[in-house]
Amino acid sequence: MANILFVDDESAIRDMLRTVMKLAGHRPLEAADADQARRVMREQAADLADPYRW
Repeated sequence: MANILFVDDESAIRDMLRTVMKLAGHRPLEAADADQARRVMREQAADLADPYRW
């Protein structure tokens, strides 16, 4: 199981990604924007994150 951070400003997309990641056995970490993603990264260790978009 991996902690995976994803960032998207659309709540429906975040809902879908959260569901898919949980079904795949991963722990989703989510953020709506870059500032929130940085806060999440300071508070929780992510095994995978795509910093390109933030």
